Amino acid sequence: MATANVARTSHATLSTTTVDTVNLSDVVRTVNVFNRSGATDLAVTWACGATATTPVQDAAETLKIPTGVSLTFTVGAAGNSYTTQIKVLGNGNAYSVQGLG
Repeated sequence: MATANVARTSHATLSTTTVDTVNLSDVVRTVNVFNRSGATDLAVTWACGATATTPVQDAAETLKIPTGVSLTFTVGAAGNSYTTQIKVLGNGNAYSVQGLG
Protein backbone atom coordinates (compact mmCIF):
# COMPACT_ATOMS: atom_id res chain seq x y z
CA MET A 1 0.00 0.00 0.00
CA ALA A 2 1.49 3.27 -1.14
CA THR A 3 0.34 6.81 -0.52
CA ALA A 4 1.05 9.66 -2.94
CA ASN A 5 0.52 13.22 -1.73
CA VAL A 6 0.48 15.34 -4.88
CA ALA A 7 -0.97 18.61 -6.13
CA ARG A 8 -2.84 17.22 -9.17
CA THR A 9 -1.16 14.25 -10.86
CA SER A 10 0.21 10.83 -9.88
CA HIS A 11 1.55 7.99 -12.05
CA ALA A 12 2.25 4.69 -10.31
CA THR A 13 2.19 0.91 -10.48
CA LEU A 14 0.34 -1.14 -7.87
CA SER A 15 2.34 -3.66 -5.88
CA THR A 16 0.27 -6.84 -6.34
CA THR A 17 -3.24 -6.48 -4.88
CA THR A 18 -2.60 -3.72 -2.34
CA VAL A 19 -4.62 -0.49 -2.27
CA ASP A 20 -2.87 2.76 -3.21
CA THR A 21 -4.06 6.12 -1.91
CA VAL A 22 -3.66 9.35 -3.88
CA ASN A 23 -4.28 12.61 -2.02
CA LEU A 24 -4.80 15.60 -4.32
CA SER A 25 -3.97 18.82 -2.46
CA ASP A 26 -5.22 21.17 -5.19
CA VAL A 27 -8.94 21.82 -5.25
CA VAL A 28 -10.32 20.05 -8.34
CA ARG A 29 -13.82 19.54 -9.75
CA THR A 30 -13.14 16.42 -11.81
CA VAL A 31 -10.66 13.54 -11.68
CA ASN A 32 -9.44 11.26 -14.47
CA VAL A 33 -8.14 7.77 -13.62
CA PHE A 34 -6.41 5.83 -16.43
CA ASN A 35 -5.76 2.08 -16.13
CA ARG A 36 -2.61 2.01 -18.28
CA SER A 37 -1.86 -1.73 -17.97
CA GLY A 38 -2.61 -4.82 -15.94
CA ALA A 39 -4.36 -8.15 -16.00
CA THR A 40 -7.38 -6.96 -14.00
CA ASP A 41 -9.77 -4.04 -13.83
CA LEU A 42 -9.05 -1.21 -11.41
CA ALA A 43 -11.48 -0.68 -8.55
CA VAL A 44 -11.60 2.97 -7.48
CA THR A 45 -13.26 4.90 -4.67
CA TRP A 46 -13.04 8.59 -3.86
CA ALA A 47 -14.01 11.15 -1.26
CA CYS A 48 -13.96 14.92 -1.30
CA GLY A 49 -12.85 16.43 2.02
CA ALA A 50 -12.92 13.02 3.73
CA THR A 51 -11.29 9.58 3.75
CA ALA A 52 -12.27 7.36 0.81
CA THR A 53 -13.61 3.89 1.58
CA THR A 54 -11.44 0.91 0.67
CA PRO A 55 -12.30 -0.30 -2.85
CA VAL A 56 -13.50 -3.86 -3.42
CA GLN A 57 -13.71 -5.36 -6.92
CA ASP A 58 -17.30 -5.36 -8.23
CA ALA A 59 -18.72 -3.85 -5.02
CA ALA A 60 -21.37 -1.15 -4.76
CA GLU A 61 -20.06 2.42 -4.76
CA THR A 62 -16.81 1.29 -6.43
CA LEU A 63 -15.88 2.52 -9.90
CA LYS A 64 -14.65 -0.19 -12.30
CA ILE A 65 -12.03 0.75 -14.92
CA PRO A 66 -10.93 -1.91 -17.45
CA THR A 67 -7.35 -2.09 -18.75
CA GLY A 68 -6.61 0.57 -21.37
CA VAL A 69 -9.59 2.71 -20.33
CA SER A 70 -9.73 6.06 -18.55
CA LEU A 71 -12.69 7.34 -16.57
CA THR A 72 -13.39 10.98 -15.71
CA PHE A 73 -15.79 11.74 -12.88
CA THR A 74 -16.97 14.78 -10.93
CA VAL A 75 -15.75 15.05 -7.34
CA GLY A 76 -16.87 18.55 -6.37
CA ALA A 77 -19.04 21.51 -7.29
CA ALA A 78 -18.03 25.05 -8.17
CA GLY A 79 -16.75 26.78 -5.06
CA ASN A 80 -15.57 23.46 -3.57
CA SER A 81 -12.74 24.08 -1.13
CA TYR A 82 -11.91 20.48 -0.22
CA THR A 83 -9.03 18.24 -1.21
CA THR A 84 -9.80 14.87 -2.81
CA GLN A 85 -8.67 11.36 -1.86
CA ILE A 86 -8.65 8.55 -4.44
CA LYS A 87 -8.08 4.88 -3.55
CA VAL A 88 -7.05 2.41 -6.26
CA LEU A 89 -7.09 -1.41 -6.19
CA GLY A 90 -5.88 -3.75 -8.92
CA ASN A 91 -3.16 -6.36 -9.35
CA GLY A 92 0.14 -4.90 -10.47
CA ASN A 93 -1.65 -2.35 -12.70
CA ALA A 94 0.07 0.81 -13.93
CA TYR A 95 -2.29 3.76 -13.50
CA SER A 96 -2.51 7.54 -13.59
CA VAL A 97 -4.66 9.91 -11.51
CA GLN A 98 -5.13 13.47 -12.74
CA GLY A 99 -7.10 16.23 -11.06
CA LEU A 100 -8.76 18.54 -13.59
CA GLY A 101 -10.31 22.00 -13.37
